[in-house]
Amino acid sequence: MESELRIDPRILEEFLQMNRNILDAPKLVAAPDEISLGMTPYDVVYSEGKMRLLHFNSTQQKQVKTPLLITYALINRYHILDIHPQKSWVKNMLEQGLDVYLIDWGTPTTMDRFLGFDDYVNGYMDNCVDFILNESGVDKVSMQGYCTGGNSGHSLCIIVS
Repeated sequence: MESELRIDPRILEEFLQMNRNILDAPKLVAAPDEISLGMTPYDVVYSEGKMRLLHFNSTQQKQVKTPLLITYALINRYHILDIHPQKSWVKNMLEQGLDVYLIDWGTPTTMDRFLGFDDYVNGYMDNCVDFILNESGVDKVSMQGYCTGGNSGHSLCIIVS
């Protein structure tokens, strides 16, 4: 006794279309090294582990003595506030005469699973502030925090110390 397997033609067509989509996907998505972000020029002025401290180059005269240190959520990429020149928060701050630094946390790996809040705030971030204070010859740094996510959308926090 032989049983006959019947497959709905719509399911078969969906399956074939999904496979075509999978094969075409690499052609539709740019590789990370092919993406042009249009970022503001910067220098890496300090690094520790994966963390880098970026100092943005400005064509404007510094009008604000207190440097600005931008930090963001660990899961975001460092260029989130500087993706496009016409929509760049970093460029906007530079044009207003601020001296802008930004922390790039790097890409986390399993090696970072033991790092805690204290390591990031009282370690990396504190060392960045110390570097900026020494480099700039000032006694205070303004800090801006940025995070996307959660159920409230975007949040922005500016702390002046």
